[in-house]
Amino acid sequence: MTQFKVIKLDNREDWELYLRKANSTILENSYHFCDIFKKYLINTEPEIYYFEDNNSKCTYTYLKSKTSIGNYYHLHTPYCYGGFSTNDHSESFFSLFRKNFVKYCNENKIITEFIRLSPIIHHGNNYYKKYFDYYKFHGKNLYVNLKNGYNLPLRENHRRLIKSASQQKNLIFNFDDKVNFESFFHMYNYNMEVKNVKNFFKFDENFFKNFYNNLKNDIYFPTISLNDKIIAGAIFLKNKEFLDLYLAASYPKAKEIKGCNHLLFHKFIKKISSEKKNIKFIHLGGGSDNLKYFKSGFDHSEFDYYVIKNIINKDLFEKICKVKISNVNYNTIFPDQKLYNFALSRDRT
Repeated sequence: MTQFKVIKLDNREDWELYLRKANSTILENSYHFCDIFKKYLINTEPEIYYFEDNNSKCTYTYLKSKTSIGNYYHLHTPYCYGGFSTNDHSESFFSLFRKNFVKYCNENKIITEFIRLSPIIHHGNNYYKKYFDYYKFHGKNLYVNLKNGYNLPLRENHRRLIKSASQQKNLIFNFDDKVNFESFFHMYNYNMEVKNVKNFFKFDENFFKNFYNNLKNDIYFPTISLNDKIIAGAIFLKNKEFLDLYLAASYPKAKEIKGCNHLLFHKFIKKISSEKKNIKFIHLGGGSDNLKYFKSGFDHSEFDYYVIKNIINKDLFEKICKVKISNVNYNTIFPDQKLYNFALSRDRT
């Protein structure tokens, strides 16, 4: 028997039920996580599209945002990762799922989608190229494999820097400093100001307040303090068998002290390894070359990270964007910024 159901955030019971049906366990798909982005983004509604055919099941969790051009919609992943949770990875089932989903999209004026595929649950799939305009390898993401425990970072230079920072008696590590979580916004905002970031990633103070209120039991917040002032911190999302680095920030003082950020990650990883035996790995993600170099110093283990950019309704896209599909450059942030940036922006002066 084939059936589908669209679950909206106003029905928490169904939201959690249908995630369980397809064994969708990553925190980014959860009710509380998606609620943060409903409050943060304008004209945006989280949805789950659930599809079932006999014993095969799939959920697709996304944010449905109204475009700035007419009564049309764009789908995108709750930051950071998402994708399809299924118990059947066959192409025949995926083809049937997509056929039904595209029909739903066409009936509801959904024209585009952008998916950051979770490298934890998606490891590359060649047949995806048949169903999406743009399905490509985006880069390598780093993780710390805790299968055999953890004692010291892999790279010798990291070990020297950690030793140096450890000798600074005024540097205090706190494993889970949630009592001071509000300090993270100020650090993060300072970093965004220095980098002149004004887009989606400049999360405002309300975002972090909602983040904490919704997820305080689902995160770790390790920090480093100097003379009772937090100078570096990171947010890790809790999942059943792994942790996911979500955001990290620091003040210039942390960079002035050799090894300060190295010490933060080292002490956190070591404590998780020794005390949280259910955690098999810590996903550190990707980033710039410098950031990847920093992360790879703890472990060289890697996941492949893929993204999807797709125009579902090409006729409507050409009509409202006044651009031919043949002229679309999928290597840009998205096929047309008039569609993409609408939901990922507010007036942030």
